[in-house]
Amino acid sequence: MDQLVGLRVFCRVVERGSFSAVARELGISQPNASRHVAALEQRMGARLLVRTTRKVSPTDAGRAFYERASRALSELSDAESEVVAGVAVLAGSLRVAAPGAFGRRFVLPVVNDFIERHPKVDVELLLSDRPIDLVSEAVDLAVRIAVPGFASLTHRTIATLGLQVVAAPSYVARRGAPKSVADSGEHDAVLHTDSRQRMLDLVSAGALPALPAFHVRLLSDDIEAVHHAALAGLGLAPLPDWLIEDDLRAGRLVPILSELALPETPVFVVFPAGRRHSARVRAFVDALGDALSVRLRAGNRAGPT
Repeated sequence: MDQLVGLRVFCRVVERGSFSAVARELGISQPNASRHVAALEQRMGARLLVRTTRKVSPTDAGRAFYERASRALSELSDAESEVVAGVAVLAGSLRVAAPGAFGRRFVLPVVNDFIERHPKVDVELLLSDRPIDLVSEAVDLAVRIAVPGFASLTHRTIATLGLQVVAAPSYVARRGAPKSVADSGEHDAVLHTDSRQRMLDLVSAGALPALPAFHVRLLSDDIEAVHHAALAGLGLAPLPDWLIEDDLRAGRLVPILSELALPETPVFVVFPAGRRHSARVRAFVDALGDALSVRLRAGNRAGPT
């Protein structure tokens, strides 16, 4: 039993980066938490953690051991839940990452519903547009748009997003609208960093005849910043349908360069490669895929009414 407690303390310290935080979480003293990990290191014959005044981090050996130990604890938690309840009751923790605006609109409602339906599951939701290292940040799964990530990750496509170029009526009144991609050099644009890379990839793949020669007035890694800039009339913007459908209906934005016919953008769920997915991870991914299939109308482009 002490060995099992030691494993749990060690895994949580890797995930939280702090002995004191883990001690409070588990209801034990900080010295007791340290003793559990010290005993584990002695038994393993290797140093697993590096302790500094600011943070506790795993060594290379500790990182490798954490990957296997966390999987074992996750499977044990699933097995215990099923035996105790006599049915497959989901229990344990789930760490999910998603892009900020997309996550708030689509992932958060799924999390709320999932928690309500599975009261023994705790979820930590990370909403950020920055790249997240699933392994070092102990993330069970992440939602990514357009690019699934590195070779160290496995992925599953769960939805597709429509994308189109739009502009505010104030911009069109001031600058006019380009008639073709060839006219784009005379126009300003506001772009998300991923959209810029996406268009480069489409040109390379032959799906886009040429890269529009917009004058990029604003380049941002925040899709909501690009959206607000487009509404303010700063330039043309390629934006996802889900973000602009209300603006198109209300006439706050109008479609531009419909000839581009931008291909739909895939939405992925990614996981650390080689990790066996727990029952709660599988259930959450299924719930997310079902919800997105209903809420995202792929290819359905709204227009003014």
